Amino acid sequence: EKPDLIVTNSGELSVTILAVRHLPKMDMFGKCDPLVELVLGRHIHATEHQSNVLDADFSNQGPFLFPLVDFAQELKGGLSASIYDWNRTQGRQLVGEATISEEALYNEANKWRGERVLFKITQPVRFSGQQRLGHDKSPTEIEFEFSWQGKKVKAPRD
Repeated sequence: EKPDLIVTNSGELSVTILAVRHLPKMDMFGKCDPLVELVLGRHIHATEHQSNVLDADFSNQGPFLFPLVDFAQELKGGLSASIYDWNRTQGRQLVGEATISEEALYNEANKWRGERVLFKITQPVRFSGQQRLGHDKSPTEIEFEFSWQGKKVKAPRD
């Protein structure tokens, strides 16, 4: 017997930035004022900046929702996260970037196709092609939490 509902390639990817750890000293006070910008396809979301930290907790900001019409197509290029140091006088200064590949997102979400699934990924942050080191000489890293919910539609009947 055919199922009543089938899962399509459309749905919603929810992204929460949990933390950015081991930030470098970016200002004259030896701290950083980080904000994170997320880009997936044509969708862009950004956090508010945090003031004077070396480890930032963004878990209370978001989740950021990315409605996807064609999951596989819109994941091309992966999810890009740019971390900036916010500065009132000089604007934003790039701290580094991290990318979650389309394969990593697709494979993780596809395991649980049609069910709401939560998964976490921690990525190293890079600057000018090199791994960014923080104030404590540890690699700067960003931690994400994802949730994917595939859209269910009525199955076609013969």
